[in-house]
Amino acid sequence: GRFEKTGLEGFHDYEILELILTCALPRIDTKPLAKALIEKFGGLAGVFDAPAQEVMRVAGIGPKASGLLSLFKPACSAYLKDRVKGLSVLDHPQRVADYCRMTLAGKGHEVVYVLFIDVKNRIIAEKIIAQGTIDESHVYPRRLIEEALGCQAAGFILVHNHPSGQVQPSPADRALTKKITQVAAAVELRFLDHL
Repeated sequence: GRFEKTGLEGFHDYEILELILTCALPRIDTKPLAKALIEKFGGLAGVFDAPAQEVMRVAGIGPKASGLLSLFKPACSAYLKDRVKGLSVLDHPQRVADYCRMTLAGKGHEVVYVLFIDVKNRIIAEKIIAQGTIDESHVYPRRLIEEALGCQAAGFILVHNHPSGQVQPSPADRALTKKITQVAAAVELRFLDHL
């Protein structure tokens, strides 16, 4: 078929969902279901970010189909994580950014996430260290440093999302970066970046 010839090139979001749903519902016309999902959740990302219970509220989508759809985001995240395994984050910054973007995508509240790195700049651990409301989050530098020392990290990358969609750092983001830079330097930890 078309997918075998061109991959997903030129496919609409609903057509991609249609292909996926066919795996869970092989003898059903999945086009109306795919279009209903896109309409309800606003696009492919919205469908993959939606909780399974919400997806099942679309008529015709049962546990099997919603279960299959709920696998896609974690599978993509695992794929992107595997692509940075063993690599220096400094040599592959885009791969790291893609992985972080996937990990935090769709969260309705602010999440502060840390990637801990070894002396060769490879990721050795990762942790959510704070969760907040849609516009603020509380990060305690002491806790961050304790986590870094606990996993014997040589440094770290701080990452957080802006659920509002604002991509520019806020004054609070800048202040946090400055504060953590000072604390990390005091204990000889490398603070590589704040994304």
